[in-house]
Amino acid sequence: AADGNLYIAAYGSNQIRRVTPGNSVITTVAGTGAAGSADNTLAAATFYGPAALCFAPNGDLYIADYENQLIRKIAGGSVTTVVGTGVPGSQAGGTPATQVQLSNPSGLVFIGEDLYISVYGGKRIHKLTGTALTTIMGDGTSDSTGEDGTAASSARVKGPAGLACGPDNSLYFADSLAHKVRKINTQGNIYTVAGTGNSTKDVNDLYHPLGTAVDAAGTLYIADYNKHRVVMVRNGVLTVLAGGTQGPEAGELDRPQGVAIGPDGYLYIADRLNHRIMRY
Repeated sequence: AADGNLYIAAYGSNQIRRVTPGNSVITTVAGTGAAGSADNTLAAATFYGPAALCFAPNGDLYIADYENQLIRKIAGGSVTTVVGTGVPGSQAGGTPATQVQLSNPSGLVFIGEDLYISVYGGKRIHKLTGTALTTIMGDGTSDSTGEDGTAASSARVKGPAGLACGPDNSLYFADSLAHKVRKINTQGNIYTVAGTGNSTKDVNDLYHPLGTAVDAAGTLYIADYNKHRVVMVRNGVLTVLAGGTQGPEAGELDRPQGVAIGPDGYLYIADRLNHRIMRY
């Protein structure tokens, strides 16, 4: 985050945590630890499987509350719901967004003042502008379609997960069940930037990618979940950056789920089944 701290959506403990890198102190920002969907003060609010988070330009913190089928917001010392009804469903959008059903929201990113949301179970990518929610890709059908250079609005997505914003304001997303990472440019056209759609042992094939991050130079980082590795894509070339062997030892990863670029320039990796955050 801009304040130099690392914020963590702790899926299993139903909390939002904060780590101060200088002294490695971990504190709870919000959530009692009990599973629930109560909007309340930070200390009394509840979450159920928070899976992703991002900061708005004004400093408010947004959370993809995966098991609650909601998008929540932390602002002014309290937690409120901004998208979703709590009932799972795949709807095209509407106003207000709190009346639109989501199914397993899994990724968030701001581009300008708009919040983009990947809905893993609903097979859609949404955009939230104010209180209005619109679908920019997907129709609820589990499929991966759309040739490079064609309109994303006419394409389908199979398992949208982690989102990232490129330096040119392109929207990057992991289509995990299609074993690809794709991007939507500012003209609304879609392109595949990593993965072939196969999940073989070939180094260029991804296997259930989940997390994405893009640095200021345009280098793409991918948490390649089922290959236990993090890869980077620079100038179209994929290179293994970390992991590749499943395990808890140095140099190993076990189902990495998320990646993020910190303000300190380091890459942070959520190493899910090792229950740790790695820094590279």
